[in-house]
Amino acid sequence: MTTTKLSTAFLLATALCFMGACDSELDTDVERSAALDADVDDPAASSELDEPPCSPDDRAMKRGKHRMKPGAKLCAMVECSEEQQAQIEGVFEARKAAAHERFEGMDIDREAHKAMRDQAHQSLAEAFRGEDFDPSVFEAIHAGAKAKFEGEGGVGGDPSAHVDEAVAMLAELTALLTPEQREQLSKEIAAGELPLPHAPHRSRQRHPENGQHREREHSGQAQGEGGKFDRKAHHEARLAHHVERFCEPLACTEDQQSQLRAAFEGAHEERRAEGKPDFAPLAAALSAEGLDEDAAKAALLALKTKGEGKMERGFGSVAAEVHAILTPEQRAQVADEIAAKGPRAMLGKGGKGHGRKHGPRHGRDHGPRHDGN
Repeated sequence: MTTTKLSTAFLLATALCFMGACDSELDTDVERSAALDADVDDPAASSELDEPPCSPDDRAMKRGKHRMKPGAKLCAMVECSEEQQAQIEGVFEARKAAAHERFEGMDIDREAHKAMRDQAHQSLAEAFRGEDFDPSVFEAIHAGAKAKFEGEGGVGGDPSAHVDEAVAMLAELTALLTPEQREQLSKEIAAGELPLPHAPHRSRQRHPENGQHREREHSGQAQGEGGKFDRKAHHEARLAHHVERFCEPLACTEDQQSQLRAAFEGAHEERRAEGKPDFAPLAAALSAEGLDEDAAKAALLALKTKGEGKMERGFGSVAAEVHAILTPEQRAQVADEIAAKGPRAMLGKGGKGHGRKHGPRHGRDHGPRHDGN
């Protein structure tokens, strides 16, 4: 594992490590970043249906803002001066350099990570192959992985120390702002926008002129009356494709496909009903006068505690439904896929890291440029 990848993973931990992109759980982000860098599949990986359906145009806007450098993102929120932006970017660069230096001397056993991953896959595969499936197996595996990640010799370190570093970084950043800018940033945080790496962002960007969600015509996409993008139809099409892909090697009956659609849809609706984390307490810790560091730490720790285990329980619940729908022969097929590709095979997905729709990682410059080309 390269030190660059590890320093990046640690930077995410120190920069509000518990707050992952969009709907990810607060207690698994550090594990996820390290797991991806080590090619360790995340047992709590969510279904592609968990993300609220959005049009290609909405998605492009969301990704564009999310890919902004943290310093630029913060300054876009509060309208920094050039001098402020240079200072803020310097804070992020200094934190990144410090994280890189800390990881320089670490001896990371990549083979141990792979062995732990393979053991988890085998445990899940055997559990799914059986007649009865206990969804708590996800929580048990997650607890074991977390203990190794945060324990002595692990790359995760003490989670409370990560919170301390995140609060210190927020204090350093907000000290560079004017009282008016701090008030504006507090409003942005309350709305779910955080100026830190891999922090949550709104699920749909608003139109810059009238504040309404963008609804445009989309060639080749699900369309409703008047040619406008039909979110419901688009979501239903994605769900149907998801089930079809899952059932293709299993020769599911029509009744099984119907039950699977209901199971996946139920999991999706449950996650949407939960909503996003409430950042109001963290926003309240930031006022025009500055950041109340004790209140900010308490808010972050409360968010972490509230989110612990929720993703594992949700994933285990839908996996148990899928297990009950399939025949013993089909379960055996899926179990073989789990052993080879990990738990995402339970939901018709597989492969390491990004899954089979994306392909291998390509380094830091992979993906569309900011100019859209």
